[in-house]
Amino acid sequence: MTKHIKYACDDFFVYVSMLFTGMTVHGFAPDDLRLSTIVPIPKGKNINMTDSSNYRGIALGSLLGKVHDLILSECYSNLLASSELQLGFKARRSTSMCPMILKETQVTYNSHKHS
Repeated sequence: MTKHIKYACDDFFVYVSMLFTGMTVHGFAPDDLRLSTIVPIPKGKNINMTDSSNYRGIALGSLLGKVHDLILSECYSNLLASSELQLGFKARRSTSMCPMILKETQVTYNSHKHS
Protein backbone atom coordinates (compact mmCIF):
# COMPACT_ATOMS: atom_id res chain seq x y z
CA MET A 1 0.00 0.00 0.00
CA THR A 2 1.10 3.57 -0.59
CA LYS A 3 1.24 4.42 3.11
CA HIS A 4 3.76 1.63 3.68
CA ILE A 5 6.17 3.36 1.31
CA LYS A 6 5.27 6.85 2.50
CA TYR A 7 6.02 6.08 6.15
CA ALA A 8 8.87 3.57 5.67
CA CYS A 9 12.19 3.99 7.47
CA ASP A 10 15.34 5.13 5.67
CA ASP A 11 16.73 1.57 5.55
CA PHE A 12 13.76 0.54 3.41
CA PHE A 13 14.74 3.00 0.69
CA VAL A 14 18.36 1.84 0.79
CA TYR A 15 17.29 -1.77 0.22
CA VAL A 16 14.74 -0.87 -2.46
CA SER A 17 17.33 1.19 -4.33
CA MET A 18 19.74 -1.78 -4.15
CA LEU A 19 16.97 -4.05 -5.47
CA PHE A 20 16.13 -1.68 -8.33
CA THR A 21 19.81 -1.24 -9.23
CA GLY A 22 20.29 -5.01 -9.30
CA MET A 23 17.16 -5.48 -11.40
CA THR A 24 18.30 -2.85 -13.89
CA VAL A 25 21.89 -4.10 -14.14
CA HIS A 26 20.88 -7.74 -14.55
CA GLY A 27 17.71 -7.17 -16.58
CA PHE A 28 15.61 -9.28 -14.24
CA ALA A 29 12.40 -8.64 -12.34
CA PRO A 30 11.02 -10.98 -9.66
CA ASP A 31 7.68 -12.62 -10.44
CA ASP A 32 5.96 -10.69 -7.65
CA LEU A 33 6.76 -7.37 -9.35
CA ARG A 34 5.56 -8.60 -12.75
CA LEU A 35 2.21 -10.03 -11.68
CA SER A 36 -1.03 -8.10 -11.84
CA THR A 37 -4.67 -8.81 -11.16
CA ILE A 38 -7.33 -7.78 -13.66
CA VAL A 39 -10.41 -6.35 -11.98
CA PRO A 40 -13.65 -5.64 -13.89
CA ILE A 41 -14.82 -2.02 -13.72
CA PRO A 42 -18.32 -0.96 -14.92
CA LYS A 43 -18.20 1.35 -17.97
CA GLY A 44 -20.93 3.66 -16.69
CA LYS A 45 -23.43 4.32 -13.92
CA ASN A 46 -26.80 3.46 -15.47
CA ILE A 47 -25.90 0.22 -17.22
CA ASN A 48 -27.04 -3.38 -17.11
CA MET A 49 -24.64 -4.80 -14.52
CA THR A 50 -25.44 -8.37 -15.58
CA ASP A 51 -24.07 -7.84 -19.13
CA SER A 52 -20.35 -8.59 -19.30
CA SER A 53 -19.89 -6.25 -22.28
CA ASN A 54 -20.60 -3.32 -19.91
CA TYR A 55 -17.30 -3.85 -18.09
CA ARG A 56 -13.69 -3.06 -18.85
CA GLY A 57 -10.69 -4.62 -17.20
CA ILE A 58 -8.12 -2.69 -15.22
CA ALA A 59 -4.83 -4.25 -14.12
CA LEU A 60 -3.75 -3.80 -10.51
CA GLY A 61 -0.01 -4.34 -10.19
CA SER A 62 2.61 -4.14 -7.50
CA LEU A 63 3.26 -0.67 -6.11
CA LEU A 64 7.02 -1.27 -6.13
CA GLY A 65 6.72 -2.46 -9.74
CA LYS A 66 5.04 0.82 -10.65
CA VAL A 67 7.73 2.84 -8.84
CA HIS A 68 10.41 0.89 -10.72
CA ASP A 69 8.62 1.55 -14.03
CA LEU A 70 8.52 5.29 -13.28
CA ILE A 71 12.22 5.35 -12.44
CA LEU A 72 13.12 3.45 -15.62
CA SER A 73 10.91 5.73 -17.71
CA GLU A 74 12.54 8.82 -16.21
CA CYS A 75 16.12 7.57 -16.54
CA TYR A 76 15.89 5.91 -19.96
CA SER A 77 13.10 7.76 -21.79
CA ASN A 78 15.57 9.03 -24.39
CA LEU A 79 16.53 5.42 -25.23
CA LEU A 80 13.01 3.98 -25.31
CA ALA A 81 10.88 3.96 -28.44
CA SER A 82 7.42 2.70 -29.29
CA SER A 83 5.42 2.22 -32.41
CA GLU A 84 3.64 5.18 -33.99
CA LEU A 85 0.59 2.89 -34.02
CA GLN A 86 0.48 2.81 -30.21
CA LEU A 87 -2.27 5.08 -28.94
CA GLY A 88 -2.68 4.42 -25.21
CA PHE A 89 -0.21 5.14 -22.41
CA LYS A 90 1.72 7.58 -24.58
CA ALA A 91 2.22 11.32 -24.28
CA ARG A 92 -0.04 13.42 -26.50
CA ARG A 93 -1.96 10.34 -27.67
CA SER A 94 -5.54 9.32 -27.04
CA THR A 95 -7.31 5.99 -27.07
CA SER A 96 -10.41 7.65 -28.51
CA MET A 97 -9.18 6.73 -32.00
CA CYS A 98 -9.18 3.00 -31.17
CA PRO A 99 -12.91 2.39 -31.82
CA MET A 100 -12.69 4.30 -35.11
CA ILE A 101 -9.67 2.27 -36.23
CA LEU A 102 -11.42 -0.97 -35.24
CA LYS A 103 -14.53 -0.03 -37.24
CA GLU A 104 -12.44 0.92 -40.29
CA THR A 105 -10.56 -2.38 -40.05
CA GLN A 106 -13.84 -4.31 -39.87
CA VAL A 107 -15.23 -2.48 -42.90
CA THR A 108 -12.05 -3.13 -44.89
CA TYR A 109 -11.97 -6.80 -43.87
CA ASN A 110 -15.65 -7.33 -44.69
CA SER A 111 -15.37 -5.59 -48.07
CA HIS A 112 -12.42 -7.79 -49.08
CA LYS A 113 -14.06 -10.91 -47.69
CA HIS A 114 -17.06 -10.57 -50.02
CA SER A 115 -15.17 -9.55 -53.16
